[in-house]
Amino acid sequence: MFSGKKLAFLALMAAAIPCYSQGMDYKLVKIEEKQKGFCRIYFDVTNNTNLNVTGGWADITLREADGSIINKQQLLYKRIKKGETDAVESIGGHSCGDLKIIQLKMTAVDIDGDLYAGARQGSERMISLANGGKRTSSIKGVTLK
Repeated sequence: MFSGKKLAFLALMAAAIPCYSQGMDYKLVKIEEKQKGFCRIYFDVTNNTNLNVTGGWADITLREADGSIINKQQLLYKRIKKGETDAVESIGGHSCGDLKIIQLKMTAVDIDGDLYAGARQGSERMISLANGGKRTSSIKGVTLK
């Protein structure tokens, strides 16, 4: 199961988490369709968790203005040190034309190389922390939630 060292680390993290007011911030910076039917979506992702995020992924739901789903896909990202920003790209098999709403939800996060996802002890708290960040869009007419 968990060693004493791992349990001590998880207890320390659980005690420290309420101190952090922000998570992973996502800013939608660009949408383009260079090839018909393949929409590229670009985000700047900033790590404001005060933790060393070594990777993870988020589920993305793309919607039209009326809320109907265009596509669902995953956004994968690599290491983003605390306080730093990295550009992340998602490519989907759909047109960009009707895209008006992007819903983004972290589903797994690596902290110092340890994956927090699913039923693993501490995962719900870590993913909640990562999801606590801001969602903004610099693309007119497209909302990031």
